Amino acid sequence: MSSPVVAGVVGLLASQGRSNVEARERIEATATDLGRRGKDAAFGHGRVDAAAAVGARPRNTPPKVASFRPRPGASLRGNQVRIVAVVRDRETDLTRRNISLVVDGRRVGFRYNAANDRLVQVIRVRPGNHRVRIVVRDGWGLSDSRLWRFSTARR
Repeated sequence: MSSPVVAGVVGLLASQGRSNVEARERIEATATDLGRRGKDAAFGHGRVDAAAAVGARPRNTPPKVASFRPRPGASLRGNQVRIVAVVRDRETDLTRRNISLVVDGRRVGFRYNAANDRLVQVIRVRPGNHRVRIVVRDGWGLSDSRLWRFSTARR
């Protein structure tokens, strides 16, 4: 069923004066990646994004969770842990509603500064192993998540 969609987009790109090679490159470059990252046997280059291909709107990219702390596998002392992460999206202004923070299976509140894309929360934990998961979903429904573990011990 993708053939009629691709043919229609190629027609729109041809009306803009693009060659068949340029049209193919444009469709592949603006497709929404599905399945494994990059081209794969099941989904090819992904789902055709006709609006992005013809320039009606910019191509959307998923939000990212990066620079998180404590570092994965870290061993910390004490029962207070400062969780920090950079959570950003190039096309969308994120708010707290777009983000969730889960520590040891329990949803936790946090502060989010949209000016510097920084999530911060200080939590109290018991000695032992802990799991942190941050999930961010933008307005287009694209998402990213990070799951990592750290441990704490008594002072």
